[in-house]
Amino acid sequence: GGIMLHSPALVAVHRAYNRALRTLPELGPALTELAILVTARGMDQPFEWTTHEPAARAAGLDPRTIEVVRQRLPVDGLAPRDAIVITLGREVFGTRRVRPETYAEAERLLGRHALVSLVAVMASYTGTAVLLTVFDQQLPPGTPSTLP
Repeated sequence: GGIMLHSPALVAVHRAYNRALRTLPELGPALTELAILVTARGMDQPFEWTTHEPAARAAGLDPRTIEVVRQRLPVDGLAPRDAIVITLGREVFGTRRVRPETYAEAERLLGRHALVSLVAVMASYTGTAVLLTVFDQQLPPGTPSTLP
């Protein structure tokens, strides 16, 4: 938010869009926070990860799911929706492509409406990660990164 203050015309629009994305009923808080964590990990953005990990826990995201994302572990044994969000994100950020099988499974598990919303969250937080990286946003003094 502080970085965006240097471009006042963007602040209101960015805040409104971000607020809308974070409250989409078709995703719910846990899946939204998972999408943000997957993005933060995909972008290796420690500020974004460290500030959203507590929100993910508070939203009820399974701690094991958080560790799978943090450590880039296999998704075996996770809830199917969590697993497909992670897989989709890993493909987007890793290979810059989504396999047709991954897309089909994501659409089957989430529905097209929620899938569009999920991807919009990932896209928005990718932009945030870029801003944080370019402007070298640091965590508050004494706050260690929880991203390896």
